[in-house]
Amino acid sequence: PTVCWLVGPSGTVLRTTDGRRWQRVAFPEAVDLVSVQATDASTASVTAAGGRIFRTSDSGNTWQ
Repeated sequence: PTVCWLVGPSGTVLRTTDGRRWQRVAFPEAVDLVSVQATDASTASVTAAGGRIFRTSDSGNTWQ
């Protein structure tokens, strides 16, 4: 209930694990991100405006 991921323009990815403090997550490309689906604090998939999907399973340290 306290974990949330947000995405936005130019590769913006934000994440909170405590529901209070937001941390910017490094993203490999400056593309506009339009959606995010996260299963927990470590695992998320984000979709770019062009339809590409990027996935992380280590809190955004690496993206595939």
